[in-house]
Amino acid sequence: MSSTNTKQVAYSTEDRQWDARINVQDEDYLQSIIDNIVLENAHGKFKYILVGGVEIGTRPNQSDYQVKHIHVAAIFHNRASKASIIKNWDIVEGKGYYLVPRNRDLPYQGWKDHHSKEFSKISSDKKDWILFEEGKLPKDQGQGVKRKGPVLRSESEKKMKTDDVIIDMRRLIEDGKAEEAFALYPRNYMIYGERIKGMFNQKKKAFFGKHTDPHLYLYGFTGTGKTSLLQFIYGNYYKKNLENRFWDLYDEEVHTHVKLIESTKAALKRRFYQLRVDQLQRLLGLKLIPDYDRKMLKKQGNEDPSKLYMDYDYLQDCPTGLPIKSPEHYRQLIKDKYRSFGVSGL
Repeated sequence: MSSTNTKQVAYSTEDRQWDARINVQDEDYLQSIIDNIVLENAHGKFKYILVGGVEIGTRPNQSDYQVKHIHVAAIFHNRASKASIIKNWDIVEGKGYYLVPRNRDLPYQGWKDHHSKEFSKISSDKKDWILFEEGKLPKDQGQGVKRKGPVLRSESEKKMKTDDVIIDMRRLIEDGKAEEAFALYPRNYMIYGERIKGMFNQKKKAFFGKHTDPHLYLYGFTGTGKTSLLQFIYGNYYKKNLENRFWDLYDEEVHTHVKLIESTKAALKRRFYQLRVDQLQRLLGLKLIPDYDRKMLKKQGNEDPSKLYMDYDYLQDCPTGLPIKSPEHYRQLIKDKYRSFGVSGL
């Protein structure tokens, strides 16, 4: 089973679920790839990560024939670009690889089974079929599975009116029993279940959520610090793909905020606190370090956005020489300033 039909995508392509095959002809390169993936996992990048054991290509008509390689299944908490994965894993493109988004037509379990299968593995020892695995693989609940026909109504659905089914289904979802709702009412759950679940969770977070930060619309020219500032202050944000209406792999236990990019400013004017990125930096007393230093940090593989900023006194136009504060401190500053403007509603 192939995880995808397309072996090439643009370096700028972004996704949360990536499928990779990396040629590893020497042990040092293999260990380097594994070490970099383990490091990214330690930084909390992955929802699920699997590195399959070393195997040898068996198809004479393909470029990896008799070449040692590994397969990697990676599910990120936030969208990652192909270019960033190549850089962070230190993949040497000349050695051979492919890296593409996961084929959503195929099930998660089949994806894992393909990468950890015994066939073509160098070692016959089962413990060598998976070199590294962390996180929780999402369950296949109708997503990613090819269906040959429509989902049939259950016995419960046949005996009840649709509106009664939906009422009971919502009750189960509110009680945290979404899987039971799917088992009892599979057809209606496939149509309405996830929408009801999403609607309930949004209302629950709006009225009872622990996060009361204001809605911000941050704008400014490229390179002025929009992304790095938000990464520092709201580190566990969810980057929403505006090209579709789905919240792919959104996890309310992990993500604390939602980030939208390239949205229409006029549509957000009534509900969002709008300011330029340099205005927000002045408000917080933060200033980007010089461009040269930022480039040096980038070359060193820096992933800590706090290192890109210094504590700054804008009235004196001079660095304070003090260490920058915690993200919680700056979040509170934003909330206090927001409320001082008399803006109602969060």
